[in-house]
Amino acid sequence: MKRNFFTLMAISLVSLLMVSCSSSDDNDSGGNGNGNTDYLNLPYSKLTPSAQKKKLSSEGEVIIRQIQDVPNEASVNLIASFSTLSDDLLSLLNDEVKTKLDYTETIIKLSQYYGMYKWNFDREEWEKTGDNVGDKLVAVFPANKKATTNTGKIEVKASGSIVLINGRQVPSKVVADLFVFDAKEGDVTITTKGINETTLVETADGIANLGGYKLTANIDKKNSSNKAKGQFSKGNDIILDMYTDLDANITVEMLQSDDFASNVKDINLTLAIGKELVLAGFIDGKSMLPIIDKAEEDLKKAKEENEAIWNKAYLKYQKALDDAYEKYRNGEYDWNDRIEAENQAWKEYDTEYDKIDWYGPEKKYNEVFVTAFNQYTNIALVDKKEDYKIAKLSLETILTDWGASKHIYILNFNDKTPVEATVFFGDGFEKLVQMWEDFTLKFR
Repeated sequence: MKRNFFTLMAISLVSLLMVSCSSSDDNDSGGNGNGNTDYLNLPYSKLTPSAQKKKLSSEGEVIIRQIQDVPNEASVNLIASFSTLSDDLLSLLNDEVKTKLDYTETIIKLSQYYGMYKWNFDREEWEKTGDNVGDKLVAVFPANKKATTNTGKIEVKASGSIVLINGRQVPSKVVADLFVFDAKEGDVTITTKGINETTLVETADGIANLGGYKLTANIDKKNSSNKAKGQFSKGNDIILDMYTDLDANITVEMLQSDDFASNVKDINLTLAIGKELVLAGFIDGKSMLPIIDKAEEDLKKAKEENEAIWNKAYLKYQKALDDAYEKYRNGEYDWNDRIEAENQAWKEYDTEYDKIDWYGPEKKYNEVFVTAFNQYTNIALVDKKEDYKIAKLSLETILTDWGASKHIYILNFNDKTPVEATVFFGDGFEKLVQMWEDFTLKFR
């Protein structure tokens, strides 16, 4: 979570973050009461993997047709474009507020963020204009990553009761309208109740209308229980239904420090895909997340060490080239001497480069991630219409053609047959597998 996000969108970010990290409800979607336990205890299907694949292929084709237009939605491209520029805008807003504040003043008023901000292509930075836009913040920028003019716009308005959190005025309702070529393409509305300095919110509801798609989310926090639900739909067709019950004492302080792993205990989750499929199960977050966090730290450190070794070797190589050129220019080397020195420098650089284990750290991280996932999760693919379990979900590490490694999802059927998820569902389901991966990884 961005620690320096401006006040008008603070509630929006936290709410969406927590919905991404936690989605559940007292009543599960589908015919299994409270969901995870019942789903995991269902009997296995007696169909063979090939027969099961044939049965589900039509459902998969329907889902793929529903989501294939997502990349073409103007509102989705607008948000993607803004995300690449937002850090610079946040820095500008924070710097601007600091200049307005007296050293003895502690309250940051919402009005200090109001105004219009435009992306300057020549200087590649945001600038505040003198336009009077009223009580709102307006950002004007390229509507997609390839645009060369400012054809996109986001207007942010805050309303409702105002609560003071850490010296900042926080609104109970935030609305962001999305425009492309001055035509409204979508909007996002976040409404919260029970804003406080400890847990931030008690309840939050979010609705995002993104062209032909709609994303709704709700979170209900009580002590360490964080129940929420999210739904992604196109028209009347529900594409994804997400439910999670996260056991963690989430506080404002924890969010600001990005420290989730030490607070998360248990995670129950349900992800309904289309009309028939459900991924449901349990994650032992208290055991799993610290292991993954440590592996990420080790991966980052190893990559930095590799970069340092490479940089040292490269600088040495460049110096050898410069020395050879200087000696050639001063007459110490003839042309052949210079070429020989440059070739020798390249051999030494190449030798040092080959010593670097570029793929090892990633391979080690994937192995740790896979082991932790398989040990501390219990997730099954279920046919909710027929009330049976299709397969248990696990991970496996594989090597790519160029020597790198990655983890893939494996479906383990009743007859002990392991099948890679993308092979079982077909290439089209790779998008859905990626959605599920992104969903689970956001618990961190």
